[in-house]
Amino acid sequence: MKPISNKKYLVIFLTIFLFLFTANSITTWFIGTPPGDLVRIGKYSENQFAYQAPNQSTTLKNQPFAQIMVLGDSFSGAHIWQTQIAQITKMDVATYDYHDVGCPANFFTWLRQETKPTLIIIEVVERMFPQFPESRICPKIIPKIRSPEVPENFNLEKSFKKVFQQDLFFNISATYNTLKSNSNKSINSGKVINAPLNRSDLFTNSKSNRLLYLKDDLNKFKWSNQEIQSSIDGLINLKKHLRAQGVELMVIVVPDKLSVYEDDLLEGPQQSESIHDHLQKIQLSPFNLKNEFKKMRLQQKNLYAPNDSHLSVEGYQLLGQLIAQKIKH
Repeated sequence: MKPISNKKYLVIFLTIFLFLFTANSITTWFIGTPPGDLVRIGKYSENQFAYQAPNQSTTLKNQPFAQIMVLGDSFSGAHIWQTQIAQITKMDVATYDYHDVGCPANFFTWLRQETKPTLIIIEVVERMFPQFPESRICPKIIPKIRSPEVPENFNLEKSFKKVFQQDLFFNISATYNTLKSNSNKSINSGKVINAPLNRSDLFTNSKSNRLLYLKDDLNKFKWSNQEIQSSIDGLINLKKHLRAQGVELMVIVVPDKLSVYEDDLLEGPQQSESIHDHLQKIQLSPFNLKNEFKKMRLQQKNLYAPNDSHLSVEGYQLLGQLIAQKIKH
């Protein structure tokens, strides 16, 4: 048998490389490049769950000290709802992120020593609620103010470079999940659940009869009464300390995506009573945000971004308007 020459090996290698490169580029064009966190983490088709964010600008001047001080997570990073509050109430708003303050206890100690705002807003996504009081060692650092960040999901610019850079294994998984999503069953992929809906008028994406949400949205079904009460007690004590110094506290727990769309699922768990009910009853929160969002989802398509675990631009704007109305009254 005649041995294969090095030149032929090179030709074979280049042929295979070109085939895989071409196949991957075509698949990427079919699947889309995923800016949304749920599409990216769960390996789903961006083209099926794409969200076209409207043009919006953040005019908020994020000064170190303001009348309203916000401590929030990724739902506060774009500063969209805070801008709504500033525009409606005519009050200055400053935003700090949990990652930049050491921990909440450190932030509130620093706040009491350095500044006296009129109102402090604690924003936390529902799945992360049981974190007050802190059980871990709190690093004492000077809190750092965070500039507004435009989420990748809201960036309207699309790069064609990604068509040639996307991971082949991602595309294989996304193609497989795309084919599976034609059934009426839920799909678990990574940390994301792709669940069938009983309606298709809540979102504008092409696969609007399905909902993507994080598995962590199920955490609330595992919370113990002790975890919930401990967190609530921590917030109540904080409210008392702040009020004694003439500062009001408002707690905004942003509902998980699952909480808002639970009634629309063909299959999936539902809550008989939520943390939102309890927070409103004891006046830590000015409204039941879960109930408010459930009503809004029927009036505002894409209240949450179809491809992401966060609110859409429209959702953030509505949140800011709700909070501003409560501040004014």
